[in-house]
Amino acid sequence: MSTAGIHDAIDLKIQSLADGVYYDAPFLKQYASNSNAIGKRRAYGNSDRLPADLKSQKVPPEFSVGPFAIAVNYSARGQVRLVCEGNRYLAVTEEGGEYEVSFTETPRFYNASMSNGQPVQHYATVYGRSTLGFFTPGVCYYFAAGTECHFCSLKDTRKTLKKDISHFIKPQDVREAIERIAELDPGTFNKVMLNGGNLKNHDNGFLNHIRIVEEIRETCDRLGLTIHLITMPPVTTCLIDEAKGLIDKIVFDPEIYDEALMHLICQGKAEDFGRAGYERSFLRAIDALGVGKVHAGLIAGFESIDSLSRGFEYYGAMGVIPAVNIFHPDPGTTLENLVRPTQDFIRAALEELTKVYHRVPGATPFLPNSGRNAIDTEAYEAAKYEKRTTEVV
Repeated sequence: MSTAGIHDAIDLKIQSLADGVYYDAPFLKQYASNSNAIGKRRAYGNSDRLPADLKSQKVPPEFSVGPFAIAVNYSARGQVRLVCEGNRYLAVTEEGGEYEVSFTETPRFYNASMSNGQPVQHYATVYGRSTLGFFTPGVCYYFAAGTECHFCSLKDTRKTLKKDISHFIKPQDVREAIERIAELDPGTFNKVMLNGGNLKNHDNGFLNHIRIVEEIRETCDRLGLTIHLITMPPVTTCLIDEAKGLIDKIVFDPEIYDEALMHLICQGKAEDFGRAGYERSFLRAIDALGVGKVHAGLIAGFESIDSLSRGFEYYGAMGVIPAVNIFHPDPGTTLENLVRPTQDFIRAALEELTKVYHRVPGATPFLPNSGRNAIDTEAYEAAKYEKRTTEVV
């Protein structure tokens, strides 16, 4: 892919995340007829505002252009439109730009079973083309306490899914699922992502993830899979040391740098940890895993660019790499009517994030080439391009 092509693809992703993606019934009819094209499963939340006539149909979760995975968050106002043209799929922008795109294929494991007779897909889901996602637990204590993050649609989505995806997964089930997937879809995936809701006891929630990683580490090493964990930190900070030698990359999610906004939007996390609590956790994780292996999960779209930039500098100075997702207003959430960040805002956020990859030696994205709602890979590729250009000059 040419340098110009990379910048075009980044701009296409910015437009998609800023305004959502539009498609119509004729497109979905053709998409549904393609048995290889994967359907959206909504394992963790629902980002679509589908009209009634499209809700029962198979819809795309993501598309890819070059090295970038791009989320398909449906919006009737989306300025990026998906169309079929013969055997080709295109993303068409409002300005008339056309990009040939590809859709993630349905893996064979989606039609396979575990030794207990349960479908493999009850345990694992595809995320961003090359990542196997395991979501456990599928519930979050903060909803019960009334202190949930106001953008999170986990509770309502899992009610709709019912038994499509397991709420709680045992370590041995994760290992068996990975082994089964390796047999059925060899070479398709290169990362395992562990994520989930929160337990009331954060120590137990963290250790549950550690027990899973202990079970799968040898299998993942044998299969060439890296392990990426998104989790709440434990209250007992020294427990983070158990991640040493087990986890390739870890994310703790403060979500917002501005402390006042964090208390307003993520009350549970703010009350349990706040900036100071997260800082202790990040520093301990850096000691255990090293610089470049620890990430701060942030959502761009709530605070100003100046505040977001200060957050990037704050985490980068610790050796923590921001993992930045773009806010999308999910139906049924407190913030369902909040306006998406503009294209200019996302461009500015990406530019500021690019500076982190210049400042922190060896920094790489949390989920390289898989973050479909994130701008991490895009910032990383932009930083590499800028470095090459500087070296040539």
